[in-house]
Amino acid sequence: MEGKKQQVDDPQKILMVPMIAHGHATPFFELAKKLSKANFHIYLCSTSAVLSFLKQSQEKYFSDVSNTNIELVELHLPSMPDLPSHYQSTKGLPNHLYPPLFTAYKMAGESFSIIVNNLSPDLIIEDFFQAWAPDIALSKNIPIVSFSVVSAASYSFMYHIYLSDGATDDYPFPEICLSNNEIEIGLVSKPTGSSITVFMEKILVYSARKKSCDIVLINNWKETEVKYMQYLSSIINKKTLSVGPLIGQTDESTQDDQDSDIIEWLDKRDPFSTVYAVFGSENVWSKENIQEIAHGIELSNVNFLWVLRFPGSEVEQVLPEGFLNRVKERGMVVSRWVPHAKIMRHKSIGGFLNHCGWNSTVECIHFGVPLIAMPFNMDQFITANYAVELGMALKVQRDEKGGLKREEIAKAIRNVIMEKKMGEELRETSKELSEKIRIKEEKEIDQEVVEELRNLCLMNKKEKKEQLQRLYSCGELTVQELISIYFLCCFFDSELLKHIPDLRLVILEHFEDVEQAKAQWLNQGDQNTKYFHGLVKPRRNCNRIFHIKDMKGDDIDDPVKIPKAL
Repeated sequence: MEGKKQQVDDPQKILMVPMIAHGHATPFFELAKKLSKANFHIYLCSTSAVLSFLKQSQEKYFSDVSNTNIELVELHLPSMPDLPSHYQSTKGLPNHLYPPLFTAYKMAGESFSIIVNNLSPDLIIEDFFQAWAPDIALSKNIPIVSFSVVSAASYSFMYHIYLSDGATDDYPFPEICLSNNEIEIGLVSKPTGSSITVFMEKILVYSARKKSCDIVLINNWKETEVKYMQYLSSIINKKTLSVGPLIGQTDESTQDDQDSDIIEWLDKRDPFSTVYAVFGSENVWSKENIQEIAHGIELSNVNFLWVLRFPGSEVEQVLPEGFLNRVKERGMVVSRWVPHAKIMRHKSIGGFLNHCGWNSTVECIHFGVPLIAMPFNMDQFITANYAVELGMALKVQRDEKGGLKREEIAKAIRNVIMEKKMGEELRETSKELSEKIRIKEEKEIDQEVVEELRNLCLMNKKEKKEQLQRLYSCGELTVQELISIYFLCCFFDSELLKHIPDLRLVILEHFEDVEQAKAQWLNQGDQNTKYFHGLVKPRRNCNRIFHIKDMKGDDIDDPVKIPKAL
């Protein structure tokens, strides 16, 4: 009974490969934690830079020695002459290095294939952007499932305009629909006038997703996105399953002396009097935009804490001249790491000025802080509209060309922080949503998701067993292959031995035959005996040519003519 129970409880192996961005790796790791609790063994594969980030951000998880069901596996990128070796993720990546990084990533298929061979997973869960993952999975008969780290609202709108080459007239949810101007702004690097379908295929490789299994996992809050999930399912012809909301670490238990000045500064501010501005690790605003944001914050006349980083330059060099001196009594600009969760929970924070990345938006809902939405690219514009629809956000309006305007930034900040009626309504809605989402976060992953993934894993194992049985019964496996399979079964899949119960016996019989043959050869091998000729004649026949086609394609079987044809 013990042996049988062990076989039932053996965890299925899942290999997860997120995009090489911190904003993608975090929800992948949170999903890995949930799946590991459902008795899956997870291998999370990414570059050294992303894995280092996970080890740091998930220090509490890795410090617990009982957590053994998640292993980090390094993916090696090929070296590129115009890509410095330390740039292995999109965090803080200068804009001019995006092309070489993505070129290197597109060439990482060979490295990933080796990883798949070594780990032999039962299932692969992949992100967008890597077209090689589905091809490698299919070539090795391993099921693969796509995991969307953006909301169903964003996914459905982006896939709709991908299918329609940018047309939005028949998109069924006008409340989140983007204008043509917003679409052009959101597709940051699209050449003017080029096809939206072609551009999105190049970036998101949607066609590769068609090769994956008939389910898609989504990091979302299902109760707020039912209609978007249903529409998405109808246009991608796959079942959509919610695995969220997934949120990173929200309990920074240690106090770092380096960040004590931030908390002390916030302690001196009145409740809800301060705006907290953060624009994520993946988005690099231009110097002109940063200066427009700074002027907007200054015009608002509101207390603020701004986390600002600009690769290759000191913060003072990108801000307007004299800005820091003018706002020093009511503002704080920092470029280092900050205790994000502590700040979001602080009583003085009345609004969150943010780019509307999906992770940041989910965090905003979790902490119950009103969102001042200032999106940077495509999915963020959709997320901003989704947050406004929920009633917990106010969107910064842009000019007719889509540019940032300091007056509109200042207006949005004042409306959230200083306008009593609007601010109170946003805070009340944010608080209600926070209470609801926290209940959902505490629940284990839906059993439907677990069953779907486990069925895929077991189906894969079953197909492998059936294939092995067919080869075995047809005698298409060499003895050496049988021996290798036997030892692999002993170490990794003892249940498989039940399906080929006489495998060990065949191997033993082979060795007995070999020993007898050796003994007989020692006695009679070189003698002119019937035994000797019985060995030589079959080998001679194997080396003899009985039939050949000449240059004209005519069949020749005459032993005299065959040498001439050759």
